[in-house]
Amino acid sequence: MAGGRRRQAMVATIAVFLALTVLTAILIFVFTRVDMGEKPHVGDAASVLLAVVPLAAGLIFWLRRTLAAPAPGDITDVKTTLAGLVCARWEEETAIRSQGAPRIPIAWHLTGRATLKDHPRLVADGELVLTGGSADVAALAASFRRLRRRRLVITGGAGTGKTTLAVELLLELVRTRAPDEPVPVLLSIADWDMEVHPYFHDWLAARLRTDFATVLGGGRGPDGADLLARRGHTRSSAILPILDGLDELPGPARAKVIITLNRTLAEGDQVIVTSRTTEYADAVKSAKRVLKAAAVIAPMALSREVAVGYLADDLPPNPPYTWEETLRALGRARLRHSPR
Repeated sequence: MAGGRRRQAMVATIAVFLALTVLTAILIFVFTRVDMGEKPHVGDAASVLLAVVPLAAGLIFWLRRTLAAPAPGDITDVKTTLAGLVCARWEEETAIRSQGAPRIPIAWHLTGRATLKDHPRLVADGELVLTGGSADVAALAASFRRLRRRRLVITGGAGTGKTTLAVELLLELVRTRAPDEPVPVLLSIADWDMEVHPYFHDWLAARLRTDFATVLGGGRGPDGADLLARRGHTRSSAILPILDGLDELPGPARAKVIITLNRTLAEGDQVIVTSRTTEYADAVKSAKRVLKAAAVIAPMALSREVAVGYLADDLPPNPPYTWEETLRALGRARLRHSPR
């Protein structure tokens, strides 16, 4: 990154020199008139002021933008630093949330609801296959990477682990990320005020700037956040936004999110969205369009053996008698509850 900064400093120095040259020329003109016997008046001072202030303001803005934004050759280093921060943040958050408890091994599969799915040829090249889940996040990440545009919607009922799966997938993707791959960043979609930020990439840049100011710059002008949000220096996305909680928005806003994403996402832009199934279906119906080129997955029903095994693992080695009876009863009974 040092080479890029040195180049930027050199350009800034040249700009300052040119600005001072113009200012000097203006001052020489004014004082030459004074030497020739002409009396300076308010108009002369005003002319100088009107010439200098816009020049200075433009120079300051340009320098701020130039020095805040990473040079194109620095994007890889910025992404690496950002990936490290994202990984550390969510590893810590996951440890706090789980408190050492075992994960529910929910398996996920492609939804069977035709109204939620886009044309298979837009989602994947060849046969569309997506496997994996909480028990095998690596397989899910590999399936995601095979998608044509790497877009995914995680659906399910309340409490089925949509956000948990999104975080697990984020960690797997960031830990195994190649230098040319985007950095996954989880964002609450409820924070997107589409009146303030009608364009998705503007909101994405604003959130990056807020959450990672030390890496991307914290000013209001164009900076590293803008550069990453607008796909960096390649056609591929520099950021993989994971938009959590579409169902938390009001009905009209949910449909507007789908419409806006379909309108503003470029072909190389990747995205992951989580939502309850019913709310996503309603949003698709209102928007009259599914999320373009996205695979849609849903949780599979828990088998009786898996449910009993999870409860047994979460209990102490010698559970109370009532829990032993409960586990025996569950082992004999048919598990009726399953995720939607």
